[in-house]
Amino acid sequence: MEPLSPPLFVTALAAGMISFASPCVLPLVPAYLGFITGRSVEELQDARGKARITIVTQGLAFVLGLAVIFALLGASASVLGQTLLQNRSRKRWALAYSCCCCTRSDSACRSC
Repeated sequence: MEPLSPPLFVTALAAGMISFASPCVLPLVPAYLGFITGRSVEELQDARGKARITIVTQGLAFVLGLAVIFALLGASASVLGQTLLQNRSRKRWALAYSCCCCTRSDSACRSC
């Protein structure tokens, strides 16, 4: 696996920031912050000091949790794809077996 080049990393980061600022996502930020912190919009706007630190910490924990979950889902899909790719010949036999034995109800096919 090749290392991630710095220009590619910067490009991906910029694309993520631009997509975050899209009209579909940006209006949801106050609702997400309110949900995460349990505070109203007015409380979020008036937050100072320790309350603001709590809001930022809870927001970062939320983002980190989403990132970990989606990274694990992506890694799981990659492992599954690699496993299926390595077992292509076995996959054909398993597919033939499942088509024969799982779709027909007569006893002759159940013996395979």
